[in-house]
Amino acid sequence: MQHLLDLRGLQAGYGAAHVLHDIDLFVEPGRITVLLGANGAGKSTLLRAVSRMVWTKGTILLDGEDIAPRTTEQVARRGVAHVPDGRGTFSTLSVAENLALGALALRDPADAAAQLSMALDYFPKLRQRMRQQAGTLSGGEQQMLAIARALMGRPRLLLLDEPSVGLAPIIVQEIFEIMRAINAAQGTAMLLVEQNAARALKLAHHAFVLEAGRVVVQGRAAEVARNPDIRRAYLG
Repeated sequence: MQHLLDLRGLQAGYGAAHVLHDIDLFVEPGRITVLLGANGAGKSTLLRAVSRMVWTKGTILLDGEDIAPRTTEQVARRGVAHVPDGRGTFSTLSVAENLALGALALRDPADAAAQLSMALDYFPKLRQRMRQQAGTLSGGEQQMLAIARALMGRPRLLLLDEPSVGLAPIIVQEIFEIMRAINAAQGTAMLLVEQNAARALKLAHHAFVLEAGRVVVQGRAAEVARNPDIRRAYLG
């Protein structure tokens, strides 16, 4: 099976700072992959590398195409949606305006309408907030909006950076259940950065662990969850 995303010998960083070192990583079509590691390990940088937001060396294949020479906008138009840490919504725009921005790559208004209906089915709380400014939403609602906006472009791959950070456990559970439902029903692949390792490993199919910008462990999520070193470091 050809991987949807395939990173080979990836290096990345900011200016003179070298953060990622010879990363080999893959995401299978229709599967959820989780990226674990301590703060500063390079997890967010890896997502930004895929989205073409930082300098890189090495190969970044999306469905067999090398996207390393592409711009952020070109990568997004190829079906990669990035939900950054800190939500990333446009706080002064309404919920409806945020969602409309997510559909800019769809040329057919009927497609955009269908995606909006689908996104609101997953996040019904947003139906009641369509005219409300995004910045006035609760933290959980802002995270829901960020994911819903990413879904508006009908992505093949969702990059999710710490979707649970700062949220109450009951909201985290709700968002993870929705992510599972999206993956199952839409076949949307996901690359997930998450500090809640136990919850993430239950959601994911495959897992990679980064330390100091290098992959130190990788395998099926259930196997990684049983790894005694991983259990001590991340699962208590």
